[in-house]
Amino acid sequence: MYKFNISKTKNLFACCLALLDNDAPNIKQSWRKQLNRLTREDWASVKWLKNNLQQELAHPDLIFTARNDREVWGIMNKISRRGELEKFRQSSLKISKKLDGIWYDIKDSLGNTKKYLNKNETIMNQTAQSISNLTATDNDKIKNTPVHLMLNFHDLNNWAGWFSYTPKNQSIVLEAALKTSAKNLFPLAIFCHEIFHLEIRRNHGLYQLIKKTAGENSNLIKEVGYKNGNPSMILEELIVSSFIPEGYLGQKYYSLSLKKISGDIKPSKDLLQFSKTRKQCAYIMRDIARKYTINKRPIDKNYIDELIGRIREKINKG
Repeated sequence: MYKFNISKTKNLFACCLALLDNDAPNIKQSWRKQLNRLTREDWASVKWLKNNLQQELAHPDLIFTARNDREVWGIMNKISRRGELEKFRQSSLKISKKLDGIWYDIKDSLGNTKKYLNKNETIMNQTAQSISNLTATDNDKIKNTPVHLMLNFHDLNNWAGWFSYTPKNQSIVLEAALKTSAKNLFPLAIFCHEIFHLEIRRNHGLYQLIKKTAGENSNLIKEVGYKNGNPSMILEELIVSSFIPEGYLGQKYYSLSLKKISGDIKPSKDLLQFSKTRKQCAYIMRDIARKYTINKRPIDKNYIDELIGRIREKINKG
């Protein structure tokens, strides 16, 4: 059983931060009425939280990977000046009380999300075993990875996911839609995509091979990457996507379509546009990805070089 965690503190923080940035376009109307209860002083506290996270943490979103609320406040304590934290704590308690109605909706939604994920545990385990084979890692560690469930306040109609890795702490954050159909298996593939990234990190040799290859082919990778993208991260993203969700594992376990995408492989303005490149690479690697999966063969230099070669060929054909 995967360790799915649901935190009131983190979800309400995320909700308020998204609204502070005007980045919650389809928030529920009933929530807006409750949010109108927040005073200028309340919003000043949210702004204080945002500024502190941005100024003091290299990656502000890492607060959402805290294992529990106690750890959240431990992080806040480290990045706060003396006297400020207690003031913010008291303010956050007032905000939390005013938003109890929103929290009940969030809790109910994420409770259903947790049931949905647990119901599909068998197929996720099968996918995880294939990922373990492909990355030459221990499948048992996958199941022990903390998974933090949050609503995707930036877009309540869609799922998103990301991972955090340090030698001592690895976790996945799943940002769920408000409602998910039982027949929709794509969110499971999103989860397994993030698992794949973590397992690459756990295989130091594979991770270093990707970084080395990216460095040797940085100009080519920049031609197919996204703006300000790190070549190593771009290459890793294309490798993972050649299996899931766009590639063979997505097709095998979740019946996701693996279709030919017309057009050249071109640089992307952002991650959203980059999804087309991911699909293109998944399609041109479909045969070799299938062979590696069926033969339980770990990703190696041959696979990565083949991906680089097929990308170069696709670009040169125009």
